[in-house]
Amino acid sequence: MNSKLIVFLMVIAFALGVWNCQDTAPSNAGPVAGRAKIQGSVLDLNSSLGVQNATLFLSYSGKTDSTASGADGSFVFGQIDLSNVQDRNANLRVHKAGYEEASFDFVLSADTSFIIYLKVDLSTSALIIGTLRDSSTLYPLRKGVILLSLPGVVDSALTPVDGSFRLTADLIDRDSLPVSLTAYKGGYKTKQISIVVHKGQTSNLGNVLMSVDAASTVAQVVGHVFDAQSRFPLTGAKVIMITNILVDSMLTSVAGEYSFSVDLRGLPSLSGVLKMSKAGYKPQTISFAVNPHVGSA
Repeated sequence: MNSKLIVFLMVIAFALGVWNCQDTAPSNAGPVAGRAKIQGSVLDLNSSLGVQNATLFLSYSGKTDSTASGADGSFVFGQIDLSNVQDRNANLRVHKAGYEEASFDFVLSADTSFIIYLKVDLSTSALIIGTLRDSSTLYPLRKGVILLSLPGVVDSALTPVDGSFRLTADLIDRDSLPVSLTAYKGGYKTKQISIVVHKGQTSNLGNVLMSVDAASTVAQVVGHVFDAQSRFPLTGAKVIMITNILVDSMLTSVAGEYSFSVDLRGLPSLSGVLKMSKAGYKPQTISFAVNPHVGSA
């Protein structure tokens, strides 16, 4: 009698268990495990140069994060915890005054990289271009800062190895507008330029020449890298400057140029070496010595 009762209870328990399993529908909409990094570059469509200070908005799962592009146009949103993301449909929107806005829909499920080209919107903007150079040597100045000021807006650009800069001024409902440009580079006298820009037009400032600041302790190490046989300049050669107070590196420009700034910190002079390398060529090492204000290699 007891064994029959036990069997009967087991049958009832099994039936209830099957009924409960059938009542719970399977779900494939659970959170995604892991993390994702959203990164990339914002570039000018015409020049392929990086667009600095573009604002990027990343929207997903009911929230929005924002960041700004760096001097070379690069951006990163860091590691996103996907375990807390219920809706994996995401949107990346890019805004920069003077450019047409860009927007991208994608699925947030893994590390994702974007190369975003922005088109200049000259319907309300003016374009300002130029090249920052040393007034004595005419070498392009890398890592110079160009500030653009117009009513209610301040924008900036950091010059790459060829010293070039490209800024857009949004005139909104004006046909023309006076703007101010300020050029700054360590070891040089700050330079200010005032111009009038016109909607839909490009203002080419050409070479913006900067004079050495005699009171500065910053020295410049500049030079060219050439092919030994053809004497053609080598683009994209890696140059590493090594001193006992600073190590820096860069790739040569289209004209094979390189330039470094080094603060001597009160020293009367400074010695170091330059290591140069490029695929297909023998590495080279040369020594140099500089004093404040002037230097070459």
